[in-house]
Amino acid sequence: SFVRRRCEREPVQYIVGEWPFHELGEVWVRAPTLIPRPETEELVDLIIRHTPAAPARFLEVGPGCGAISLALLKAWPEARGVAVEVAGE
Repeated sequence: SFVRRRCEREPVQYIVGEWPFHELGEVWVRAPTLIPRPETEELVDLIIRHTPAAPARFLEVGPGCGAISLALLKAWPEARGVAVEVAGE
């Protein structure tokens, strides 16, 4: 149950299975991926604001749940993004 899992200190985001991020609405979140944080949303805003034109393509290594790449693709629909997870899971 939710209460038991919280008592075991499991993050709410893992229990719920999704969490709001940037302008995407909800992104899927499960262990062992990192939980998207407000600071990560600020990073996405900085990247978008300080990139004068959308890049033709970009690469994200270790994307976890993919929130950064998904947010950038939403902001730059003409771009192509590749997100490569190196974890074995």
